[in-house]
Amino acid sequence: MNEIDNPHDDKFNDPRVSVTRRGILIGVAILVLGVLGAIGSIYARRTRLEKSRAYWGDDTITALQLAERVELVSISGKEFEPVNLSGTPGLGHLRHSLLDERSYLWDSTKDNPVTSLSAAADSYVVELRFSDPTEHRFAERGIQLDMNDGWVGLVLAENSAAEKRIPAVEQRVQLIERVRPALRKFLETLINVQQKSYDQRN
Repeated sequence: MNEIDNPHDDKFNDPRVSVTRRGILIGVAILVLGVLGAIGSIYARRTRLEKSRAYWGDDTITALQLAERVELVSISGKEFEPVNLSGTPGLGHLRHSLLDERSYLWDSTKDNPVTSLSAAADSYVVELRFSDPTEHRFAERGIQLDMNDGWVGLVLAENSAAEKRIPAVEQRVQLIERVRPALRKFLETLINVQQKSYDQRN
């Protein structure tokens, strides 16, 4: 059988083409940089909880992570029927935003509650209630949110009240500017959808 001549054999047989130590080192360096870049990307996207856990406490962190039922209720300002957020698309992003310590301006922490802002004529405060009615892995927790300026604070279950009674809130801290409008838009969209649903029933 006749062999077919490869017109490019000279490229593979050229003695000037060789794998040098320098070439190997460059290849290894590129590989290492790629691995480090991937690790850095994973770390950057990872939810950071150290400061969040110190502020909210273990039970509230558990509630944010595992709550079976999440409900949004009106505290002051705009009135609306309670909204069940359980299973709502985007709820995972809401949980992540409240869990990640990078979502907060920690230097802004104050001891007076979010509801102390409700005296203002344009106040708009809502409460996110997290519960676990099936597994009972934590006591009910509430997080109050000032929709105007992005202040958030903790509500203890035993003091949390329905309707517009003012619950006891331990502290409040402000969300960063990037998170505030996104969180407000998400919650207001769900409130409006719920309201339209009620209007159609009537």
